[in-house]
Amino acid sequence: MRIKPDDILYIEGMAEYLKINYTGSPTPLIVHLSMKRLLEQLPDDRFMRIHKSYIVNLKHITGSSRTQVTIENGTNLPIGESYRKLFMDKM
Repeated sequence: MRIKPDDILYIEGMAEYLKINYTGSPTPLIVHLSMKRLLEQLPDDRFMRIHKSYIVNLKHITGSSRTQVTIENGTNLPIGESYRKLFMDKM
């Protein structure tokens, strides 16, 4: 299955697998890939790691605070302390 990068809302890491949440589907796609490897394949102007377990599509963020971001589907994701400054600078 092929998903367009613009359709990806966020990616959640689960041990050796990734859960790719995307528009148009209530069920995420599960792939066997590392966060680092997938992040290398995505456009760095639209995707950012915000936590050790999350990569977010910046295009789909509807709100943020110091500790979390809100995605357009209403999901709140935490911002990890080590990723906070970089995220705030980029936003």
